[in-house]
This record gives sequence, C-alpha cells and structure tokens, in this order.
Amino acid sequence: MIQPDTSPNNMMESRIQSWMRETTSLTNLLQSIPPSNKTAVEKWLQEQKENGNTALVTLLQSILSSAETKIGLNFHLEAQHPKQSNKQISKAPKTSNSSGRKDVKAYLVTEVDKPLDKECLAEASCKMPEVRLVIKSPYIRNKDLETLAGSIRYPSRAPQFKHMFGVIQDAVDFTVKLDLRFDIHQEPFVFWCDIVYDPASNGCYLYNRSGPSIYLNPSDELPTQYTIAGKPRMAISGAWRISIKPDQTTSCFYPIFDILVRDKQFSILADNDNKVPTTWGIDVFHGKPQYTPTSLRETRTGLLELADGETVRIKDLHDDEKTYELRQIENMTNSGSKIENETSSRPHVFYCRHSQLPSVKLVAKVFRIREQMKREMEFLKQIRHPNIISLKESDPRVFALYLEELPLSLNKHRELELSWADAKTILFDIASALTYLSKRGIVHYDVKPANIAFCRERGAILFDFDLADYIKKPKYGIPGGTAGFLPPETIDEEKSRGFPGDVWALGVTILQIMKIDTNILHAVDNSYRTVTERLHYIALQRNLLDLQDRVQTLVYKMLEPNTEARVTAAAIHREDDREPKGSIPAKKRKQS
Repeated sequence: MIQPDTSPNNMMESRIQSWMRETTSLTNLLQSIPPSNKTAVEKWLQEQKENGNTALVTLLQSILSSAETKIGLNFHLEAQHPKQSNKQISKAPKTSNSSGRKDVKAYLVTEVDKPLDKECLAEASCKMPEVRLVIKSPYIRNKDLETLAGSIRYPSRAPQFKHMFGVIQDAVDFTVKLDLRFDIHQEPFVFWCDIVYDPASNGCYLYNRSGPSIYLNPSDELPTQYTIAGKPRMAISGAWRISIKPDQTTSCFYPIFDILVRDKQFSILADNDNKVPTTWGIDVFHGKPQYTPTSLRETRTGLLELADGETVRIKDLHDDEKTYELRQIENMTNSGSKIENETSSRPHVFYCRHSQLPSVKLVAKVFRIREQMKREMEFLKQIRHPNIISLKESDPRVFALYLEELPLSLNKHRELELSWADAKTILFDIASALTYLSKRGIVHYDVKPANIAFCRERGAILFDFDLADYIKKPKYGIPGGTAGFLPPETIDEEKSRGFPGDVWALGVTILQIMKIDTNILHAVDNSYRTVTERLHYIALQRNLLDLQDRVQTLVYKMLEPNTEARVTAAAIHREDDREPKGSIPAKKRKQS
C-alpha cells in the first residue's frame, strides 16, 4: 500500500492548492492566509525556488503580486542567507532575477555610513520650489532619468548639489530601480523601490519591490525599526535615508539614496457652505470665479468626499495651467454605508463639470488604489478607437481620470428591449475593439455587460480598464475578472488567460443580454465546484443556440471550451458586413 507523502513541502503545496480551489475570490484567498502562515508561505516559496521547482512558484507569485491591488497586502520574498563571518562586505542578496546577470552593468556600492546632509537637501529644494521630492544618490545617473525629463529638475551645477535632482509630482509615484552589487566578483541584484504620493496627506509611501530588505530612517541612527519589507512605510515631510544591508549577519548599512519629502505643491479647496457661483455654465468656466476665502476649506481626501452639487478647486501653487475647478453633478457609485464607502477599494465615479473642458459633461473616476489608476491611465492614453471609451483629461495628483460621458451600460438598461439586431451591433462593435487591443498586446480581462455602454445611435463602447494588462504578462487561475464571465482555462493551472478569455466573456455577455436563462452567472462564488457547474450550464445554453442564425453561430464559436479552436476577435471582425457609419448604402451606390 502506497503511503501518502506527508512531507512539509507536499503539505504546504496541497494546502495552497486547496485554498485556490475553495476560495471564492482572489480577495478571500489572500485574506484567508492567517498571519501565522504568511511567513511559512514565503519560506516555502523560497525553498521551492532554490530547489528549481518554479512552475507552482510562478503561479503563486502571480497571484500574490496582485495582493496590494486588491487588499493592500505585500508579500515579501526574501532570500535566505547562510551565516557568515562578521565582515563588512558580504554576499549580494539573492533575487529571482540574479541568475544569468553577470554581464549586467551594475553600480558598485561603496559608500558606508556617510552622514545624511539635511541642510544641503533643504538648500537644493529652495532652488526648485515646484518639486515634491529632492533626491541625492551617486547611483542614479542622468541617463536613468531621460524618460522622465519633463518631471525632473536640477538645482544648479554647484559642487554641493552633485548627484541631486528634484521630482515634480505629475504622476502617482516615482520609481527608483537600479542594478547594484557589493563586490565586483559577485552577480548584481536589483534594487527597486516605489515612492508613492499619498493624495490624502503630505507624506509618501515607500514600497519595496526588490529582494533585499530596504531600511528607512530620518537620521543617521541604525534604521532597524523602519524596515520596508512586508508592508509599505510612510515617510512624512522631511529628510530620510534609504539604505540596504547585504544580509542579516552584518550590522553595516549601505545608503542608496537620501530623499527630502516636501509638502504637496497643490491644494484641494472645497465649498463648505455652497457659497460659490451658482450659475455653472460656459460663461463661468471661461471666466475665473472669485471664491470667498472664508467659504472654502481644505479637504483631507478631496475628491473622494465630494457630494452632488459640491465644487472643489484643485490649485497648483506654482503653475496656473494646472489649476482647475470641478463640480460633482451626480454620484454614479453604488451608494452604501459610510463605513462601506470608506473601506471599499472601488473608485468613486461621478458626472462632473471640469473648468478646462467647459463645453462637455464628463465622468470623473477617482481611484483609491494607485496601481488601478496607473494601469487604466497608461492604457487609455494610447488608445484611440470609436468603440473604446476615450480619456479627456487626468490628474495623477488626486488619482483622478476624466472620461467621456457614455450611454448607459448594458446591465443598467431597463426600458430598452434588445433584439438580435442589437446583439449583432454589440458583438461586432466590441469584437472590433478587442481586435484593436490585441494588435497592441492588451487584454481587457473584464468584458461583461456592466463594462459595455450601448445606444442604437452610437453602438457599443467598451470601458473600465483597471484590470487590463499586457499579454506578455500572462495571468493564470483567477487573478481578476467577474465570476460569471471567466473562461474554462481559468481552472486549468497549465493554461494562461489572454485574448481567448476576452472572446469567451463577450460570448457570455451576448447570452445574458438576450435574456437566455443565465441566473447562475450572477453567483459570486468562485470555488472550483461552482466554476465547474457554471461552465457546464453555459455549455448547455450554447447547445440551444440556433446555428442557422449567423450571430448565434458566432456566439457558439466564441463559447468553444478549447482555446485553440475558439474563434478570435479578428475573425469575428472580418465577418462584419455592416455599412460604415455615415457611408452610402451599397444598394444606393450601385444605383448611382
């Protein structure tokens, strides 16, 4: 009789696979890992990596990397080092990308325990009054900042300002990513730290993205109590030192950069008693409304606290072109209790008027999670397609995107009776959008009725890109998406989601809007059993489609379980025989 393998590694692997099968969502998966097991998971991942068992490690890391985006967790995978002698120079930290990096040009870390010069940082900031950060580092060169030229300022060429630069807050964060080594004979490692501006305060959060522990301290004392490892650390206004240690066996800290965090260089002023111009129209926006100072208050979280009819003024202290007024017209976010709204990770969405775009009503989308804001802004800035929502303006300082106003989404239409002709329009319009995205290597990952706006005059428009990602970053399992629209490959650990998953979700969307019995799709449970039952039910509905009908035949092909046999968005787009909008119908062209 074969005895079951009860080794610690196998038990941990079985436990993790059990979590993946039974958890109802990614959030529940992460929240279900108790603090006592968190260290065990990290240690197990490290052991598997060192033993060369990378398949499951890659899968788990792809899930754990979404933790910060979903619920604010940050798993830290730190290399385990053998004990060594008390030398000042030790082995470079092991990282997942150290293998095969011997030829990488890396900076040699040589400065040890050099004093933090707060006065020099403050003097440099006086020469760059518009910057939010002043950074000094011998490892950050001008060529490393070339892509950020518009955000970088320099104090002067004076010797005391050598290796110094300032950063304007025109993004949600600033990233320091360097190839370093402690000895010329050792492989380099990546030092990676994100400095995230907190829109609710004058501080910044520091996130450790690299293998070695990063230490944060406001003085020259040993910074052990400020380790940036398992969670982000807040750096309030003032001077700070960011250091690393080669390993835990040495007491020597290596400064990587010094930073002066300055107060926000903008303010958010809100009307406290509605004592603002009441004639909100073109004339007011073209002019400059004069506010009474006593009627304004500085808000803490700014746009997240807006109510219908309230007006705010985002005032830049140095650039009038970045100053604007915003009025919330109508809240679009589902209303909940105050506690639910404060703890929710969902963006605050509302119709608004923007003083720099006075002739149109916009939709403001104010994010609580910076990764979601960065992702959606990055994609929408490069997208121009009639069936994809367009970005009109953005303000990373307050985590806000200003989008075009759209018709109602498919899940909110109550009076509109959709026909198969409407389904055809939606199918071909969104297939065109998905084809466009696929050519740019972008996967939406959350196609569903709630993310498709529709009216018969304009057609269908795809929106909500906060889960989108590039195809070169494959997703396994259930890293995001909506329960009823996840494809069969979701439950296969060997297969990644991608373009075929978006096609599947569009096929399920057509099933739902045509009022085919899809109640099971609304279940939020993502357990292995429920997902399997849901896929079986969709297969039954698929077999009821009329294959004599062209649109239903395409939907049938979209719901093919085998990704390799599933029809592509491009193939659907080629089937579109509709006349281009604004063109002369084919019959009339023939007659003429």
